[in-house]
Amino acid sequence: MLHTVPPAMPTKLHVTHVLNSTSGGSAASTLQLIDALKEHGVTSSLICFENGTPQIRQQITDRLEGRALFRPLFWTNKRIRTAAWKRPLVEGKSWLETLGGKRFLKEFTAFARSHSTDLIHSSTLVTAEGPLLARKLGIPHLYHGRELIGPGQPYQFYRFDRWVKQQLAASSAIIANSQVTLANYKQFFPEQHLRYIPNGVPVNSFTPKFHEERTPVVVGMVGNLTTRWKDHPRLVDLALACLERGLPVEFRMYGQLPNPEDEYVRGMREKIEKAGAESQIRMMGFVSDPALIMQELDILVHATPHESFGRIFVEAMAGGLPLVAAKGGGALDLVRPNETGYLFETNSDAVEALTRLVEQPDLRNQLGQTGRKVAEQEFEIHRVAEQVRALYDEILPG
Repeated sequence: MLHTVPPAMPTKLHVTHVLNSTSGGSAASTLQLIDALKEHGVTSSLICFENGTPQIRQQITDRLEGRALFRPLFWTNKRIRTAAWKRPLVEGKSWLETLGGKRFLKEFTAFARSHSTDLIHSSTLVTAEGPLLARKLGIPHLYHGRELIGPGQPYQFYRFDRWVKQQLAASSAIIANSQVTLANYKQFFPEQHLRYIPNGVPVNSFTPKFHEERTPVVVGMVGNLTTRWKDHPRLVDLALACLERGLPVEFRMYGQLPNPEDEYVRGMREKIEKAGAESQIRMMGFVSDPALIMQELDILVHATPHESFGRIFVEAMAGGLPLVAAKGGGALDLVRPNETGYLFETNSDAVEALTRLVEQPDLRNQLGQTGRKVAEQEFEIHRVAEQVRALYDEILPG
């Protein structure tokens, strides 16, 4: 009689993650990875930048079963998203709050030791606390790179060559979250130090959409309006161009809104009001569940070519939506022209793509169904967690 041998259970590990925000794509990817890693013998704790509302922080704490700590973290990058004259002030304020990442190191060390941490996993290249903590504990440290770095890129650093050497010395490996990110990192880091592992999404939590004739067709962009490089004004221009064509559309922007007097948002509102399009171009604010957003939309548009990955593309594909995205960054990986959507360089190209999709629900179905298959086969979170666990085993001693 044959006896089947059950598969060996993976060795149990505890990983402390260092996260640079309570919200956004990096936070969603990290928290979903933490959930999925449980199936691979990994428990997790979290040190997170102290932002967001008390309610959001409590939700994260509950998700980690109490193993979460929120404190100011030191951001090491030259923050080109702020005006040039503000950058030294931003850096100086961050340094004073954190003493360059060392202010809370004693507390972080006690926190990690209380959970018998085996490895530190930093969710970003820009915070200093992860490598400092790993060095203090004498355990491996892993960077999860989600930023495009270097000259001409959204993330730049003082004394860049020195910074690169520091990142190498402070990590056992660096994950690149897209092929575009990997190509960017290969310019600066040895290839053997890099691993490509895409961000994962719980695909089955999204219900794929079946597209039918409807009026209006709802076109959406998802991205905090506090993040100016997302280029929301370009979406407003695309919306106005589509409305001038007489297309039966409604455009929506989902994401955290800044102060109503913020010049970035105020400029868009004035343009929309001048065109009399308030009911057709709407700012929806922050919606926590992307699956709900995808149920409301028929088409996803992304206006910036500067995403390193573009998690929202995968979420839209999981929801069965066709994509229309600015050509560049993570869109080059995730938007397969004529298969899952369209890439554009000019606004006129984008309007042509949107016109085809608005007028042809069968085309929306075709591209949406292909996108769903791509999401299932390449970006399902449990596949990604398996790859991350294998990397943990590779860099841990013994």
